[in-house]
Amino acid sequence: MSREVATVRDLRRQQVVAAARSIVAQHGLDALTFAALERELGYTRGVITWHFRNKDEIVAAVLHDAVEDIDRVALPAIVAEQTFADRARAVVREMVKGWLAGDAAPVLVTFWGRLQTDADASETNASLYRRYREYSSELVRRGQAAGEFSPDLDPDAMGAVLVSLVIGIALQELFEPGAVDVERAVQAASDTVVARLTEARGSL
Repeated sequence: MSREVATVRDLRRQQVVAAARSIVAQHGLDALTFAALERELGYTRGVITWHFRNKDEIVAAVLHDAVEDIDRVALPAIVAEQTFADRARAVVREMVKGWLAGDAAPVLVTFWGRLQTDADASETNASLYRRYREYSSELVRRGQAAGEFSPDLDPDAMGAVLVSLVIGIALQELFEPGAVDVERAVQAASDTVVARLTEARGSL
């Protein structure tokens, strides 16, 4: 296959995913049908199924795309910070920003209703949290090795706390926009996490 054809196919695939994601974010997962995609894209079902064999493949692609969007927003800003304390702050700040940017959070929340019956969606969802916990835990371990963070802390527990803070703040804004001052909540969460991470040995 030529590079040009591959590029066109990639473009068409991205267009299908973007249209499907827009439908899911605005109307929910049940509204994602081939007829809805045909209306949105102006393509026939045959064109769509050339890139995706069935609706399940489209659903999986939408979920993966939303997860990747959060990473694209957050990770470069996190790794750009110089100290581990600043990276811990950036984890809270940038991950909340990633969840709330665009339609990533509404798409992910829509999928939660499928988790008990859709093994692929369940694993993708679990892998999202697992990856963030592992990244956050590793950040704590590296900060401990560098002498910035208290060696008495459990990195895995702190990783889970960081993920909980991010999801908790993001979901409050998603479910009740404006009820929480997101910027102040992020600042308070970041201050609390860094204070805990940098406590002196033996202060537990």
